[in-house]
Amino acid sequence: MGDERQGRCQQTVYEITKALFSDATQQTLAAGHAKGKMITKENAVKGAGIPFHPGAEKYYREVGLIEVGRADIGTVQGRRAEKRPPLLLL
Repeated sequence: MGDERQGRCQQTVYEITKALFSDATQQTLAAGHAKGKMITKENAVKGAGIPFHPGAEKYYREVGLIEVGRADIGTVQGRRAEKRPPLLLL
């Protein structure tokens, strides 16, 4: 994938992740289904066994849910994630 296209993909996933955890979306999810209240950014990073998509990771870092231990391996709430291809949005 070209750098420009990859950058657009990462930005798109970042925007989707950010929108998913906006106040308005969170209210809609909570009102729409009993389990909707459980869809939170904090729950999204709990127990993640694989790295996040770079766009989602950017958002989670921005809101302080992911710390960086090394440049190539992030830690999710203090637990080092295995280095695998990024797949997980939430």
